[in-house]
Amino acid sequence: MSGKVLKPTLSGTRNKTRKRDEKEKWEPQVFRDAIIAGLEDVGSDHEQLCKYLCETAVVKFDVKRYGEVFLDVLFVGGIVAAGGAIEGGVRTEICLAKQDKSDVKSFTNILIKFIRRYKWLQKALGEEIRKIMMVMRVCLDEEERELLGS
Repeated sequence: MSGKVLKPTLSGTRNKTRKRDEKEKWEPQVFRDAIIAGLEDVGSDHEQLCKYLCETAVVKFDVKRYGEVFLDVLFVGGIVAAGGAIEGGVRTEICLAKQDKSDVKSFTNILIKFIRRYKWLQKALGEEIRKIMMVMRVCLDEEERELLGS
């Protein structure tokens, strides 16, 4: 008989996987909820907001991986879905679009400070601004559009 002889296997061995093959789940909604919860805890105090963004958020959450979601939350207050709607209806009041006219400059300075500190966010920022400008007329009401200058 010309059949193949099966090789013996050891029981209890496990398949080794390489680290590069292990992938984390892509969960932008969980990230958004965590960032919004942190922003709500901080409140509207700009000093605490700056400290939270520059120290706590980057260390605690994977901001590098979810850069676009992070910038969505900071600019509009939630994840901007296709067509300009806010995904899931979850939105925070602590974002650039919801700031008073007197607080916009202070909030913008916090964002500039954050982006200067973390250079890897600059590419995501460029893409994010293009996306927000395209959908801004759809998802924001008249007062918010006036605030953002369109």
